[in-house]
Amino acid sequence: MFLPVGSAVRLRLPGTSSSNVVAIVGNRDRTFFAVLTADSLLIFQANPQLLLCFIRRSDEDIEEKGDNIEVFWRHDTSGICVSTSKKCLLVYRVDVDKQQCFNLREPRDVQLRRTSQELFIKENRPKVTIVLAVVVRLSSLAVCVVALREELFVCLQDGWLHRIRWNGTVEDGFSVHVSRVPFSIDQLQSRADFVSAEGCHVLDAVYSPLIGGFSVVLSDGRAALLTSPNPKFHPSELLAVWAGNMTDASCTATNHKFRLITFGCRNGDVAAYHLDETTGALVQAYRVALRVKDSPELLASVGSVAQLQWFAQGTALAAVWSAKGDKKLPIAAVFTAFGAQMWCSLEAASQREVGQTETYTSVDWGPEGYHLWLGSDRGVSIFPFVRFIGMNSPAMEHIDHVVMMGSNQIYVSPSRKLEQAASAPHGAWNMIQVPHDYLAANWPLRYCAVDAGPKTVLVAGSRGLAHFNLASNKWRLFGNESQEREMYVTGGVCLWRGFAVAACYDVDKEKDDLRFYPLSRQLDNQYCTRWFAEAQILMMNLRGDYLVTFDLDTRIYVYHLTKSVNKDFEAVDVTRCAEIRTSDLVPHPACTVSVQLTSLNHDSAAATFCPGVDTILVNVAGRLIMLSPQRQSDSSSDDEPFQLNQPMLVASYVEQVWHDLGSPAVDATNNNKPHLTQALWIQSGSRGMKVWMPLFPGRRGSMLHQDSSRSFISKRIMLPFELSMHPLVVCSRDCLALGVESVPYVPSTLRHSTSTTSDPSYNLHRNSEVFLHHILRQLLKRNLGLYALEIAGTCRHLPYFGHVLELLLHQVLEEEATSSEPIPDPLLPRIVAFIQEFPEFLQTVAHCARKTELALWPSLFAVTNHPRELFEVCIRDGQLETAGSFLIVLQNMESSSASREHATILLEASLRDRKWTIARDITRFLKAIDPNDIDSPPRTPANPIKQPATAAKRTLVSPKSTDEADAFVFGSYGAHGAAPKPRIGSNANGTDQAGRKDSSSVMRGKLSKSASIDSGSHGKQDENPIHRYLNSILNSHAIDLLGDYSLRDLGSFAAHLDFHLVLWLSRERRRAARVDDFPSALMRLHTEFRWPYPLLSHTLVDQLSRRISQMNLAASVTATNSETASTIGSEPQPPPLTVITRRSSFDSGLPPSNSNGDKPNSLSFAEQDTRRLLMKQQADLRSPRVSEAHLMPLGEDNIGVESSEESHRSPSSPSWDADTISTTESDWEGLERLCGEAAARGPQRSEMELRFLQQIMVEAACLEWAMLVSLILRDLVGLARAINASSLAQAPEDTLDRLKEAVKKLDLWADQNCLGYKPLIIAVDRHLTTIRPSAAASPSITDDDRLTPRPTSATPPESRPHGGSSNSRYKGSKSENGGLLMGPFDMTPPAAGSPDGIHVDIVSPVTPNQDDRQCSLM
Repeated sequence: MFLPVGSAVRLRLPGTSSSNVVAIVGNRDRTFFAVLTADSLLIFQANPQLLLCFIRRSDEDIEEKGDNIEVFWRHDTSGICVSTSKKCLLVYRVDVDKQQCFNLREPRDVQLRRTSQELFIKENRPKVTIVLAVVVRLSSLAVCVVALREELFVCLQDGWLHRIRWNGTVEDGFSVHVSRVPFSIDQLQSRADFVSAEGCHVLDAVYSPLIGGFSVVLSDGRAALLTSPNPKFHPSELLAVWAGNMTDASCTATNHKFRLITFGCRNGDVAAYHLDETTGALVQAYRVALRVKDSPELLASVGSVAQLQWFAQGTALAAVWSAKGDKKLPIAAVFTAFGAQMWCSLEAASQREVGQTETYTSVDWGPEGYHLWLGSDRGVSIFPFVRFIGMNSPAMEHIDHVVMMGSNQIYVSPSRKLEQAASAPHGAWNMIQVPHDYLAANWPLRYCAVDAGPKTVLVAGSRGLAHFNLASNKWRLFGNESQEREMYVTGGVCLWRGFAVAACYDVDKEKDDLRFYPLSRQLDNQYCTRWFAEAQILMMNLRGDYLVTFDLDTRIYVYHLTKSVNKDFEAVDVTRCAEIRTSDLVPHPACTVSVQLTSLNHDSAAATFCPGVDTILVNVAGRLIMLSPQRQSDSSSDDEPFQLNQPMLVASYVEQVWHDLGSPAVDATNNNKPHLTQALWIQSGSRGMKVWMPLFPGRRGSMLHQDSSRSFISKRIMLPFELSMHPLVVCSRDCLALGVESVPYVPSTLRHSTSTTSDPSYNLHRNSEVFLHHILRQLLKRNLGLYALEIAGTCRHLPYFGHVLELLLHQVLEEEATSSEPIPDPLLPRIVAFIQEFPEFLQTVAHCARKTELALWPSLFAVTNHPRELFEVCIRDGQLETAGSFLIVLQNMESSSASREHATILLEASLRDRKWTIARDITRFLKAIDPNDIDSPPRTPANPIKQPATAAKRTLVSPKSTDEADAFVFGSYGAHGAAPKPRIGSNANGTDQAGRKDSSSVMRGKLSKSASIDSGSHGKQDENPIHRYLNSILNSHAIDLLGDYSLRDLGSFAAHLDFHLVLWLSRERRRAARVDDFPSALMRLHTEFRWPYPLLSHTLVDQLSRRISQMNLAASVTATNSETASTIGSEPQPPPLTVITRRSSFDSGLPPSNSNGDKPNSLSFAEQDTRRLLMKQQADLRSPRVSEAHLMPLGEDNIGVESSEESHRSPSSPSWDADTISTTESDWEGLERLCGEAAARGPQRSEMELRFLQQIMVEAACLEWAMLVSLILRDLVGLARAINASSLAQAPEDTLDRLKEAVKKLDLWADQNCLGYKPLIIAVDRHLTTIRPSAAASPSITDDDRLTPRPTSATPPESRPHGGSSNSRYKGSKSENGGLLMGPFDMTPPAAGSPDGIHVDIVSPVTPNQDDRQCSLM
């Protein structure tokens, strides 16, 4: 993976007449780059990017010899050859002097001198001199030149192929005309023919010693491989092998590591060929076209491929294209070895104005691939690149991090768990800058390794190594620079149990060795453990405690590593376990891509190389070969060499391999996902992904350690699938592939600029893709539904499992429904049967239908049944959200009248289950139906959904019935972890029980009381029959809610559905708004709002009764009568107080909120629970364990009673004496302090909702509910303002009698259940008696009707009331008539921290007195 990062660097070309770059070519080690223009040759250094020398030809010389065309380096950088347009070759001698150039001199001023080491250039800066040495004049134009070690292979335009030495001598015996070279299809039995076309010549040629010949492109577009058994390529022994199906080639390049020959085509494609080892023919490996994701219309301007250039290690291919016509487009791209596109410059060009950019003419890779040098008609651009660390050290570990490596820094992605909390989850990187002290002499970085976590980053440059601790944010370098200079890393680096491991070459001792440096010590050879190797190590890899190496002699060694103690520091003991010679498998050591240890055979009796390692995977030129040992006989000794089984080819075109190694702790849990964790994941470039998956027979006993005489290979299957990204990490447990893409950004101010400074800036973004649905599809396609069901069952915990099922259904539906030819064995019925095994079936079908074109619906519902039936199943199973999706589908398939019927059914179900959001959406849906469209036909084409003849009609049955369909796929198997199938049916009694579900949201709703009173618009809506029908449904449900005393649900219902609550209550105050059972209604309010009950002792009730009887309420009555229309006070409310007592906390005394929506038949459960709880609390208060209480502020969610063994009185706690209470209006406030805030109050949001409902009831003249809400709030002031002569005049005539009767019933209930309500009820009774003279129409109330306190012999603890105002009101904007425009009814769900069973403790407003333990009032 190679991707650009940052912005490109522009190089100036001084001394040239034109900035049009003809060619850019780097020398063998990419330290120098030759930039060729029409009249000049410039030599740049790669790092630092300095112009070392240039030569410009005179006008006379150009007139004589022609313009420059191509440039070629000699292998040892001692010469350069330039071809011209007038049949000449100019050979320059290049002299590289070790003397440094660009030496900066310190100024005399001390303040201007350099003080930082980064300001000193420590890199090598040699002097370079170019001298024209040889001029070769040819008989024809040199079309292309191949620079060999000692000679030049020159191809002329007249068809001749010459061999010319660097000194200008022509090898006459090796010249040949292309028409005399035999061409054939293969190298064995095919008959050779010759090129007879006149004027045919070689257009481009590249030599590849590992492939064994010259790759040539002819002028007629054909391509071939020019081979010879003679290493000198004598003309008489030449043979050309045609590249099949290649007729439009324009250029060529060769890959040594993967042994590929690539051709650029005139239509813009890139094709690759490899040699067939049997016949020697050229077989096409892939042919890919350029892709532009954001602006595909730019592809119409792409011309032929201008140049191809492979990275030196063969893992990336860079290409540039010419533009069609007169257009100018910067077209460049980078591909993987097998054709997967990693980057394209047109993605950035799509953000800029077409026609004002440049055109690339040539390309070459910088050192280690960290820079891409691009020549254009505007100069030289150098793009900085980063690459994946697995390019040089391929690993198969299961990791969650993506690590990219640049020339001087490391990019480490955060953990996937932390990405969810990041503000920019896919663009945030931990960038680790390598110290300048190390890079100054060892640039660029070549190897990098990280451990788990990651905790340590290990890097190696041209010499030495360094490591970085992420926890301490510190680097460790070699203290001795000579030790660093003599260490040259050749085979990579890795981290093992606190050691830095490196395969290197000792320049001083001229030996190859393995080195182990402890991370806890300084980097020094005295702490190093060495293991000397017999040959140069090219690569190494780790699995657990075993290390595998591959050396220059094509031998594989397996070592066992153990820790030991050497003197006073840790060391490593190295034991050689196995040696494997692979010279017969590997044509050249450079063709080996990776060597990895793993364990694929789960037979306990299988032979192993060492414990836990039974397989070695060797990737040779893209062919993955598996090596495994033979089982030794019992008589064989351990010293005898083991034999290998026949090497097996696992896969071809392999770029990278992953196998979930995991830790021992994780391996113990792999039984949960054995098919995925034991699978081998293979990346094949443009051919997509492959997985070599084991097929375990079942879950009987230990699956991973079963004995079997059959080979484990027969239990595996290769499944191909495609991904839209190039994966870097495969997380098999999560079925997730992680990758990186480079996203260009062009500022809007520069998008229309023609300046060269308008180059885009590239940022690295991580992406991921789920591939589980691809695996399931491939298994179902092969009739392996048993394994697909087990794999899906183990992945149901994934958060995106439902999305996987949608992708599975959607892809198969689109492919089969849009197929132009009939499919003999359709996969869609099998997919539907598979998804039906999971409870997400209905949701999957609904979401797939909504995301699919309407024309594909008949194909979908022909297999899944009609959406009307699925809609009915959703209603019956309570999946109302899914039913809403099916309603949208039915709207497009049926008439408006049918849609109205279905919407009505869904509305009633959502109202019954308290799904207010769904009900609101359905209400809007019904209101949007035009009455004129009731009988209109459906919107979709009138194509009847017919069942295909090849598939039987599928029926939906009850969950209790047995389904024998699709037995050929699934058998009688139940997936591990799979939930019961969502079959369609009814419950046992055939009825749907509607559950009551309390609303618990913070209700910040849309109730507008002023709008509700205005019935003008409402009357207009009633003219619409649909609106009248809808209003009847809503009115009926509101009556049910109020009849159930579900006042909070009624508020949520009105807020979500824009229900005119005040107007409706005004109409129903003589019918549904009346309260029949006041105690049950009061307890229901406590349950709904999670509001604590007040609690008092009998003695305190007597004192309160005597004190209340002495109160003079004349002033209070006068105030309430005169301020009836005034607004409610909005003074700030002090924080409530709670009492902390010495008793253990207990669960809420309120009846628990029924979260599952089950509706009880009566309210008896609340009464029983309340009685039981209050009796327990009264017993607790009488207990001698009650100690002195102290007060603390009560937060929004702090409602509980906390235990304290050493509780004490707070010095700031307020207290009052009984004599301090006046007989004016403050008497109400004093009583309010006693019975209100002293007791624990409910949640703040519940109080807001209650006060809002209190105002609603007052405005609607529902005084019975207003009294109950005021009682639960302990708001006597609010009660006095709500129930007065003026409000009674608006209420029905018998309201006062009903209120008095309600007070009597509540008094009887309080005597038996909650004495805490006694003072409040007595005060309410006193208030009702006082306002009787003001109510002229009210019936007479005698003094005998007034409540009197009941004597009791109980001995209560002493009391001390606590203050707190309860006069706060919900603060909102006012309507014109004084009503609130916004209420507290919120449409959002409750906070995650608010559980259904919230702990609400009920405390007493009395406190014990340790002196005489007698109860005193205030």
